[in-house]
Amino acid sequence: MLQKNIKDTAQLKRFKEYYLLQKPNPRNHMLIVIGLNSALRISDILGLTYGDIYRYEKGAWKTHLTVREQKTGKTNQIYINREIRDILEMYLNPKEKEASSWLFSSQIQAEQHLSRFQAFRIIKKDAAFAGVDTKLPLPAEDFRVSCLETGDAPCAAHGNL
Repeated sequence: MLQKNIKDTAQLKRFKEYYLLQKPNPRNHMLIVIGLNSALRISDILGLTYGDIYRYEKGAWKTHLTVREQKTGKTNQIYINREIRDILEMYLNPKEKEASSWLFSSQIQAEQHLSRFQAFRIIKKDAAFAGVDTKLPLPAEDFRVSCLETGDAPCAAHGNL
């Protein structure tokens, strides 16, 4: 049975691990993990660049993301928690990319970031596997509320919760 939100830690774990274990895809796995841990809207996640998460002048990962939200225009500082840092270190090598390179580049047109449509397809496929009902467009609040209901602390990293 499909549920509207993620209701328990087992379902959350299935959701997080789909693109790690079932259908391995580093970009998609990173998209899911960053989405769950930052509670940013998909348009803000897709707009992230290497320069947003890595200090090239110091050769080190940043501790916070500074994001100007596209929908609200507000600027937020979001802590890059251990789970996000681990996923970045697992999949990314900033020394091979320019600061302006997209974190989630399109596989068809590398100079563009992944489209919202494709991102929603990625999330919807994962959600179906985990047993979560998704209606597109998927509101960011669905993940924020779901994480809080399960007590998954990383979701509390978002400044607006």
